[in-house]
Amino acid sequence: MKKFLLSVVLSAALSFSAVAQYTDGIFVLNEGGAGSGNSSVSFIVNDEVQNDIYATANNGAVLGDTGQGIGFKGDYAYIAVNISNKVVVVNSKTFAKVATITEEITNPRYVAFYGDKAYVTCWGSGNNGAYVAIIDVTTNTYSSKIPLELGVERIITVGDKIYVAH
Repeated sequence: MKKFLLSVVLSAALSFSAVAQYTDGIFVLNEGGAGSGNSSVSFIVNDEVQNDIYATANNGAVLGDTGQGIGFKGDYAYIAVNISNKVVVVNSKTFAKVATITEEITNPRYVAFYGDKAYVTCWGSGNNGAYVAIIDVTTNTYSSKIPLELGVERIITVGDKIYVAH
């Protein structure tokens, strides 16, 4: 009985340690073909490329349609998936999905951070105009938005200021 128990514990430990750890490398967000739903993320380390790490970490789940931008805050990555109208939050080391934010997210483009907030540029749609969606990163929920004219794009944080390219 002791050998069997040790075997089960050892198998469980090996299974747990087999979870990929994406550290000390380069993430590549692959936009995919618009309308194809085939966005993916690759990870490059020591000239080795690991493709579609999101699907690998999430039982084959699809990231969505047109991965546009990715930003990192602490242990999390925030991926703006444009045509799918969502921001996908993943653990930055394992790429396991933590949350999906869809409330008030229309054609998201890029992500920047300041304090406990993520700022996501949203192209908008039709007469709805563009805006910056504000996400509370402590709860990964939509907080509010800053209305802008159509055509909002890149966003960066420099010191205590956020700049939006329009």
